[in-house]
Amino acid sequence: MELRTRALGDWIVLTPTETRIDAYVADDLKKAIGKAVAGGKRDIILDLSNVHFLDSSGLGVLVFCRQMVGEEGRFAISGVVKDVTALLKLTHLDKVFCLAASPEDLLEQVS
Repeated sequence: MELRTRALGDWIVLTPTETRIDAYVADDLKKAIGKAVAGGKRDIILDLSNVHFLDSSGLGVLVFCRQMVGEEGRFAISGVVKDVTALLKLTHLDKVFCLAASPEDLLEQVS
C-alpha cells in the first residue's frame, strides 16, 4: 500500500492512494500509522479523499488508529466521499471521529 505523507502545522497528513480500504490493505495501513506514532507523531489526519470503499476491516483500522494515538494525540479524518460517509453514519462513527472536507478545513475546526 502506498501512503503519501505530509506535514500540516502540528499535524501529519496520511493519504492512502488505494481506492479501497479492506482486508487486503488494512494491515499495511495499521503498520504505516503505527510507524508514524512510534516516530512521535500524535496528531494525525487520515485523508480518505481517494478511498471509495471501506469494509469492516477498514472501519477496524480507523478505530485502531484512534486508540493508537491515545489520549495525548488527536486523530481526524478528511476527504470522506459519499459512500464512505454513509457507512460512517450507519455505524455512528461519524460521532466518534472529527470529520472535515479537507485537511485544511480540519485545522480551521480545531483551532
